[in-house]
Amino acid sequence: MESNEQNISFEELAESKPTEIQSLAPDYIFLNEGAVGLSATARCILDELRDWHKKTEKHGSKSIHPSYLLTLDKLAELLNKYRNLSEQAKSPPSVDLALRQLVDYEKKGKNKSAYIYPFLVRNGAKIQARIAIASPQKEAKTDVSPYRAACFEFSEEMVDLILQNRAKKPKLPDENSPGAFLLHKNKAGKNWLFPKLASLEAEFSTLLKRGFQPYSYIPMTDFLRDFLTYATKKNYVMKILPDYHIILDDLQLNPDGSYVNQPEIIAHYRCQADALEKFAIPYLKELSGRAGYELFGRRIAEFEQTHIQTVEPGKKQNGEKVKALISLINDYPFERETDELGKKVSETCKLSVQIISKLMEEKEKLVQRKEESVFKSLKSKILHKIGEHTLQEQTLYSFSPEQKLKSSGLSDVIRYPALVDELKRRFLINME
Repeated sequence: MESNEQNISFEELAESKPTEIQSLAPDYIFLNEGAVGLSATARCILDELRDWHKKTEKHGSKSIHPSYLLTLDKLAELLNKYRNLSEQAKSPPSVDLALRQLVDYEKKGKNKSAYIYPFLVRNGAKIQARIAIASPQKEAKTDVSPYRAACFEFSEEMVDLILQNRAKKPKLPDENSPGAFLLHKNKAGKNWLFPKLASLEAEFSTLLKRGFQPYSYIPMTDFLRDFLTYATKKNYVMKILPDYHIILDDLQLNPDGSYVNQPEIIAHYRCQADALEKFAIPYLKELSGRAGYELFGRRIAEFEQTHIQTVEPGKKQNGEKVKALISLINDYPFERETDELGKKVSETCKLSVQIISKLMEEKEKLVQRKEESVFKSLKSKILHKIGEHTLQEQTLYSFSPEQKLKSSGLSDVIRYPALVDELKRRFLINME
């Protein structure tokens, strides 16, 4: 699972600045005359790309549209016609290597011969990612930003659908072990914490990865960057870190004011807190033990006694416990660690604490979001009542804004005058 996190290119996303798809800077692919440094498979793919673009132009298609581009799922069939290629050269591992050569994966695309970018399509009730490859090879260099823009703009409707559905259907964590999906073996075989796997970036990358099958995933950093810019502009997401966003869910409420579904911010908080505890405590024991920090060892034992061994059901990630865990981590002298393990544990713990601290801040704002959700629901109900009353009675619907607010469950009475004014402006009807 470590490669899963690396493949998402979180670092590149964190360093990038939001850019509107309509104002992208030029991004070039270069003509590789003589196919220098390319495998036989890569050279054949380039030949197919050149022919594909020529065929498209012959049909009179001057505009760029995703449906005109060669997609990854067609590669196997196209490569089969090359009799000079061995079966090994047509295999997924060989195609993986060829694709990485074409996009200059090792040097982050500085001298790429082709450009890869996904677009989203509906397949029955499901949404799938198709992976387009572009390389016209007509000029010494070709700006591929028009291909990027065309593919993303084509995908916008599907992006809207995915995010609107996610806002209504939050992902619920495992009650017994909410952070389990963030804990995996690393390359060294040790249990490790990968906190960014809970992000919307990681969630969306899973959809893109399926589009690459049977080939290995190449990080689609450009698409994720465009996706986040678009989702942020349309107020679909909340930023926790530059490379960690969560869905801005619809806070649906029961008549008693309780949540129909656990808010997304709470789910993330519980997952991250549970995972950090299960990662940090064993490693803090190991590090403090080998360093001979007996006093710190006793602090860990006290933490376990107070917050783990005697904890009541339903309070496994309570605020007091999480603050105590963060304090324990912050007080450990990581600066004295000299080997790779100590440094890596320090980096991972600090990242996790940074995420949890931001989640705790946003958690405190839930009351305000809840109030806004109640008011939004109230306006919707009034609008429905107006239509219903007008249709049945053929008269104007009269109501008291103050009474409507009181019966809605809104607890912030200080805001009532402003909300009453808003209702009056919104509904130009008879008021009682």
